[in-house]
Amino acid sequence: MNLLEPGSLGTEILYNVDHIKDVRKLKIIGNMNNDDWDKIKMMKENLFALDLSETNVKEIGNSFFESGSEWKFLHYISLPEGIRRIGREAFYNTYLDYINFPSTLESIDYNAFSETNIKSAILPDKCLNLSSYIFSRCYFLENTKLPDSLKTIPEFMYQNCYKLKNFKLPAELEIIERNAFYDCYNICLDFPEKLRRINRSAFQNTNKYGEKTNLIIPKNVSYIEEYAFYGSNGYNYAEIPVGYSTSDKYRILPSSIKTIRLNCPTVVKVSQSIIDDNLRPNITIKVPSFLVNSYKLDSYWYEFGKIEGFSTSEIKEWVLNSDLVLNARDRLDGTPSIIINTGGSMKINGTDGMPIDSLTIKSNPGGNVYGRMFSNADDVTVCGKLNTELFVKETNKWYYLSMPYDVRISDIKPVENNSKRAIRYYDGGNRAVNGASGSWKNFSDEDIIPAGTGFIFQASEKGWWNIPAMENETKQYLTSNNMFVRALAANESEKNSDKGWNLVGNPYQCWYNIHKLNFTAPITVRNISKNSYEAYSVIDDDYALAPNQAFFVQCPEGITDISFPLDGRQMTSVIESQSGAKPHGTAPIVRTLTDLQISDGTHTDRTRVVINEKALTGYEVTCDAAKFMNESNDMPQIYTYDNEDNKYAINERPIDNGTVKLGFIAGNGGCFTFSLTRNTASNVTLIDNEIGTSVNLMSQDYVFTSDAGTWTDRFELRFSNNGTTAINEMKKADMPQIDTFNGGMTITGNEADIYNMFGINVAHAESGIPVSLPAGTYIVKSGEYKVKVIIL
Repeated sequence: MNLLEPGSLGTEILYNVDHIKDVRKLKIIGNMNNDDWDKIKMMKENLFALDLSETNVKEIGNSFFESGSEWKFLHYISLPEGIRRIGREAFYNTYLDYINFPSTLESIDYNAFSETNIKSAILPDKCLNLSSYIFSRCYFLENTKLPDSLKTIPEFMYQNCYKLKNFKLPAELEIIERNAFYDCYNICLDFPEKLRRINRSAFQNTNKYGEKTNLIIPKNVSYIEEYAFYGSNGYNYAEIPVGYSTSDKYRILPSSIKTIRLNCPTVVKVSQSIIDDNLRPNITIKVPSFLVNSYKLDSYWYEFGKIEGFSTSEIKEWVLNSDLVLNARDRLDGTPSIIINTGGSMKINGTDGMPIDSLTIKSNPGGNVYGRMFSNADDVTVCGKLNTELFVKETNKWYYLSMPYDVRISDIKPVENNSKRAIRYYDGGNRAVNGASGSWKNFSDEDIIPAGTGFIFQASEKGWWNIPAMENETKQYLTSNNMFVRALAANESEKNSDKGWNLVGNPYQCWYNIHKLNFTAPITVRNISKNSYEAYSVIDDDYALAPNQAFFVQCPEGITDISFPLDGRQMTSVIESQSGAKPHGTAPIVRTLTDLQISDGTHTDRTRVVINEKALTGYEVTCDAAKFMNESNDMPQIYTYDNEDNKYAINERPIDNGTVKLGFIAGNGGCFTFSLTRNTASNVTLIDNEIGTSVNLMSQDYVFTSDAGTWTDRFELRFSNNGTTAINEMKKADMPQIDTFNGGMTITGNEADIYNMFGINVAHAESGIPVSLPAGTYIVKSGEYKVKVIIL
């Protein structure tokens, strides 16, 4: 039927038949509009075939042909090149047995062909937007093809397609969702190498007729859900991949299995039965030879009939998703490649060496998960490529990184996308001359980042990045058993707080206990999750540097390097030893620590004062840490400062007059709380000069309000050497104790008047009698004493 113009279908039909319901087969040529579709609907009770191959149709709308719309006889549809979408339930539960899928088709929505009679579904390469249940219960479907670049097969995609025959899965496929091939009796597919996840019942009751006897799951699959292959009783042998290290799902394998080969280099931890428990005595498991005894002693696996070892030389590439410890007698045979994912680690004990072909270690600083490795043996060598894969979790955010080998900037490339990147170094020489601003400089593509040197990195898209080692002697640093020493630049400056700054990094691919550093000056790190800088003392703080983590240090006078003794290496962030660096000086030193935190309820910041009579009142590189200001305008910040305007994150000083000036920055106005998070001083008093009050922080937090801005004169801390506190020195005889609760306050000691922020007296409080008040800010006045109090 040639359309002279859109909307003319009805008129053209009536030139050829007496009634529109008489049409059984219809071919349309030309451009269509909604009126033409309305006329097609009028033929639904009789139309058998519809040819749209020469129309301008771009989509089939939701539920257009589904059986609830009374399409009783439609069997044949021909779609045009140019169509892009087939809508939700477009042909659901019809008699359709033929439809073509043009090369322009991009998406098929939920249940589009479920319960139809189609026999073939060859999807074009562009058709990547697929929803669930598309071909569910297509009992006559025999042939199908999926786009080569498809990454996920949706849930229930081919459920109950009893006649579906084997076909090639997409090479890029990573995930098979639940029930995707449930009850597809004839299906027994070969899996692509990139597959990493098989969800619940994805292949339950497949391979019923035993076309294949071996179930080989590819090496990258690390997650298999319950019933994934349950009921697929044609298999009698199952090979579980090297990356499958834990199983918390039930009845993954069919009851027909007689032999299970577990290729994982660590004992597979099972919390649910992966096969019917009563079958275990009849099943043989084959495991890496060095794990035989471990499996025989495992509370789940010891129940299996036989436990046999195989030579690890058969495996050319190991994937670690959990912790592997190779003891003195254990080594991986041959020269295998090793991939250590973010949940995996490898520790090599003993003295014997081991060759490794290529080594890839994955790192996700934004998620605080890392692949980890270190060796206590001297001759563990990487013969092939050494590469760190870095995951960028957040775009346009700076990551503070360091690699345990030399890296050429031009070699740092994205794994899968066309993301752009920026890489910078910290110019300590510039800071020494010009102060803190302007010290970040861009690398050029041909620059080389030396091993153990810090740098910052950001990318324009989320995803993985390759950071490969150069082919020089530093490639062996990661697996060596030698202490790493990093030279420091002195960068002399007239101002102590600007001298000697270096951005260095953890030189080991594991956590490192800062107590073990051959270094006593503080370090400053970037907290990625908080977007803030934090200073730590190698003497006072239990802190472990993460793998690939960069940090700032100042080079004290007479010091030329920072070294990392091997006993600081750890596989976890938990501090395993607190012994290490000692306070500077030779005589015993009495020191008290006070850590003060500011919070706005969402963000926090902290500063530290260390009272040490052996320290100086001015800035000392050996024990003080300069305050690095956060870029975020939303975060409150605090610091102490001295008469030379040095701003401190850690301020080690004598008690002097007992007063330490406190700077406060409010990015936004609001309610804030000062509190002590650690304190060994005998007395710590916070003075609020704006309100004219003081609070003993050892007995209560201080809550206050502030506008946005920077305040250098409002707050100060006061310390004393004896049992008489600074608060008692300031405190008037009539100063009461104030305790707030939800909906009011109690004043103990003296009676007081309570005013709102407009100066109106809203209550008179007797000692010890609770006063009910709505949420808000109030001034409590008792004699000469007054204080601002917030009721939440």
